[in-house]
Amino acid sequence: MVEAGSKYHLPDEYADIEQFITTKVEAFGGRIRKILPLNSQGRYKFEICGSYRYCENIKRHHKKNQIYFIVDPIKKTYVQKCHDSECYGFQSPLQYINNDPNSQENNSISKCSKCRKTLKYQIQNECERCGELFCKNCVCLCDYCHDAIHCERCFDSCFDCHDS
Repeated sequence: MVEAGSKYHLPDEYADIEQFITTKVEAFGGRIRKILPLNSQGRYKFEICGSYRYCENIKRHHKKNQIYFIVDPIKKTYVQKCHDSECYGFQSPLQYINNDPNSQENNSISKCSKCRKTLKYQIQNECERCGELFCKNCVCLCDYCHDAIHCERCFDSCFDCHDS
């Protein structure tokens, strides 16, 4: 599953999710480099290494830069992001973990969490505090947090912490 030298794994009750990601990337010569707890919402960052570098943004494998997945084991969902500067800020549509990585069904969630408009993967944004997906009209950029993306609820609390 995870590289032998890594000290990061998902808790045992989510072994099927770890196996899902392993199977997805192994088919293209990739492997999980490490799994890191990302935030208090229980999400995890799966760093991928090897030759699996498929990016949903450019619809092909990157030549040099690696990709990673943000996984919510409670909701059984994930998004793909990458370390390439040309893809900065991009994340794939939210996908359900269905334990069949070869499944061809379209399992994207495509509604803004606030206005419920259908999202196209090119214009969806994830709030960096709560992790929910929003359209570009329902998020704000915070100049103090180096243009961090926040929904209105989280932006208000972010602004309060910069007020002092």
